[in-house]
Amino acid sequence: FTTLHPQLGTVTSPNKPWQSFKVADIPGLVEGAHENRGLGHAFLSHIERTLLLCYVLDLICVERHPAEQLALLQEELEQYMPGLSSRPCLLVANKADGEIAARRLAELRSEVAHRCQRGELENVLETASPAASRVLPISTLRRRNLDKLAVRMGEGLAQCRRMQAEADEKAAIDANKAAEEAQTRFTEPKRQIRHAWPRSRRCASRSRNADEDDEFGWVRERDSTNI
Repeated sequence: FTTLHPQLGTVTSPNKPWQSFKVADIPGLVEGAHENRGLGHAFLSHIERTLLLCYVLDLICVERHPAEQLALLQEELEQYMPGLSSRPCLLVANKADGEIAARRLAELRSEVAHRCQRGELENVLETASPAASRVLPISTLRRRNLDKLAVRMGEGLAQCRRMQAEADEKAAIDANKAAEEAQTRFTEPKRQIRHAWPRSRRCASRSRNADEDDEFGWVRERDSTNI
């Protein structure tokens, strides 16, 4: 394990030479990277600042199937920071030459299609359809499909920026709406409330009226007897 720092570079889109974007080549993550094994935190911290993820899977790895590699990478990202594995992403299968690679590519595409149907890979950008072809095979040794990968990355970044702009616009609209509702509640005229007399005062008033009635009644009765 000799790579100590991610490699940063600038990629120019083949179909749009006037556009370029930054790419961070993160070294391979070992199992337990979220626990800082193999300088995991040093590498994962760079992923926090990325807008688009690109999973590069090894088709001829004898230790893990490419589908298992994808699941492991997603688990490490999620354990390091909840929600990190849900960011928009692309799927790339490297070393796509030879019979073993062809067979594993077919198996990987089948697994990706099934996971997409189950709603487990909703963050994979729909740069290709059907879902199985979302896995792009490349060969860095023979420079196969590298231009196509650069195009997909450029299109994916543009899609991510549109999604982010829409989310920011929606958040601003919701914030303005909430502020207007709060101001409306603050300026709403208060309802008039009738103040009731305290119970002790009502009782005292009622007692005085009763005494007056009794006294008045006694006087009337006395007057009637005197007539």
